[in-house]
Amino acid sequence: MESWKKSTATILVVMVMTYAIVGAVMGWVLTLWWGGYGWSYGMALFLIVALILAVYSINVPVDRIVANYGGRRIFESDDPRLYGTVRRLAERAGTPMPAVYIIDEPFPNAFALGRTPDKAMVAATRPLLDILDDDELEGVMGHELSHIIHRDTVVNTVARTSAKFLTVSAAVMGAVAAFAMAILGSGGKSTGGAGGILFLLICVILIPIALICLLMCLALPSAGAVMRFGVSRSREYGADESSARLTGKPMSLASALLKLERGCSVEANAFKDSSSANLWIVNPFGKFRKRFLNSLMDTHPSTEDRIKRLRELDKKING
Repeated sequence: MESWKKSTATILVVMVMTYAIVGAVMGWVLTLWWGGYGWSYGMALFLIVALILAVYSINVPVDRIVANYGGRRIFESDDPRLYGTVRRLAERAGTPMPAVYIIDEPFPNAFALGRTPDKAMVAATRPLLDILDDDELEGVMGHELSHIIHRDTVVNTVARTSAKFLTVSAAVMGAVAAFAMAILGSGGKSTGGAGGILFLLICVILIPIALICLLMCLALPSAGAVMRFGVSRSREYGADESSARLTGKPMSLASALLKLERGCSVEANAFKDSSSANLWIVNPFGKFRKRFLNSLMDTHPSTEDRIKRLRELDKKING
């Protein structure tokens, strides 16, 4: 638990530093270097807006998010196998029983949501229940409970919101760059005399601004994506290990991960919501993308790497 706390603190510090740097640069650029404290105003405004968005994203009711996937809440009488598995694991882990949902999606997968254990939920798709045996189902639900216990649901939500915020900021910087280039284009018609001197002064100011804005327009979406993907991948490894220790059956979780990835990799899978891909226990896109792109921009570590770690953990736990 101490390791998880340190990891979470590091992630949050990096996010805050990213906001501060981007805000300072945007404030400096948007005041055209004339405001002596423009960078500090930009930094403060950026941090305030980021904080508001983070608080809002954390407090969005989970029912609203689950409803987007056609989910419905169930109780023990509706599905004794799934509900009973989650209840037993929650009792074993000493955590409040989360709400349980079944999702009407055509691929096998699962996710968890909720800012605190007493206000959390776990969800599984119907195909997942059809293809996993009891031990594999226990491993998957243990993984999702681990996300809740260690507040990964909150960290992932903040990271996802941060990525969207940086993308919007990139659009703003792109607009500023376009505006600066438009001014330069119209000013280029002035030639000679005072008009030429004024145009040169404008160029000295606006060309660096346009270049900085263009650079940020290109870099910010990638920075947001790397932040979101890096956070998600690091937490998946931890939840795998936590689930394996909770159930004592690392290889059952490994088998489940392999089945889920195969189930998500069929051509019939039409999942398109890339912004929520990091919610699921395995990449809902399956293995459609090339390996090179997966290694850089995937929301999950490779299933092969996860199975390798689980196999090593199995040797420690079970000999």
